[in-house]
Amino acid sequence: MLAHLAICALVLRGSSCKSNAHIHATRHPALTHLRTHASPTAAAPSAADSTHLDRRSHQRRDALSEVRLARRLVHAGDHLAAVSCATAGLAALPAADASVVVRELNQLLCALGDGGHLDGAQAVFDAMVNSGLQPTQVTYGTLIARAGRWRQPRRAVNLYREMQRRGLEPDIKTCNSLINAFVKSDDQPKDLSKAVAVAASMRKRGLVPTIVTYNTLLDGCARAGNATLAAATLLELQRARLAPTERTFSIMIRLSVTTRKLDDAFRWLAKMEKHGLTPNAATDSSLTHG
Repeated sequence: MLAHLAICALVLRGSSCKSNAHIHATRHPALTHLRTHASPTAAAPSAADSTHLDRRSHQRRDALSEVRLARRLVHAGDHLAAVSCATAGLAALPAADASVVVRELNQLLCALGDGGHLDGAQAVFDAMVNSGLQPTQVTYGTLIARAGRWRQPRRAVNLYREMQRRGLEPDIKTCNSLINAFVKSDDQPKDLSKAVAVAASMRKRGLVPTIVTYNTLLDGCARAGNATLAAATLLELQRARLAPTERTFSIMIRLSVTTRKLDDAFRWLAKMEKHGLTPNAATDSSLTHG
């Protein structure tokens, strides 16, 4: 009933420990606390153990602990110190650490990206590549997804193309992230057409679009007010025998309200209820505020 009423009412540290970046990070209260309470893996070895460690193994432990510490610094609220720690650790990185450090770096890039620190994430990524480490599909997928979330489609495209140049084939999740980047772009309807093109290229490569793919495209249609493209996308969704979700109906209700097609909004609401779904808070908000 509320939904009906709402519709109607709408008409970077260097390799030396004495570098400036290291001094900045060391002086930061969060870093001081984290070093004091370092995990066992980052703790200094005993005198007896030290006699059995050569310089290379010492560097390995240092490099890994710095990258791990960087993640903790992000969560402590200092992404600048985190970038400094990570780049310093990568500067001292021996090749034997590759797989472990890449995994840790992917998590660091995720944390930086989630906080909107895309430039910091890019700096860490560049240091990663310069150190000789090979980014993985997860590395690129993480960065592309965060670029999309923070409305930076150009950054997402550059990463996508670089990924392909390295011989890494984007999976369905990465393609959906790139589509999302175009959908959330402020340059509409131009970037919406690019999102559609990405979906088309997915099919040519043998990737099967998911309900996430179609919902993301529909979201782009709603943002651009393109009811014609939305109808075509819905038809493809039906041909793929995918069941519409709550988000699917919510997007179509929002599109109908945006284009002032109240009868369509009523019909989509009825279909939503027929599927046993009810509008959530986000749907009610879009209905109420347009």
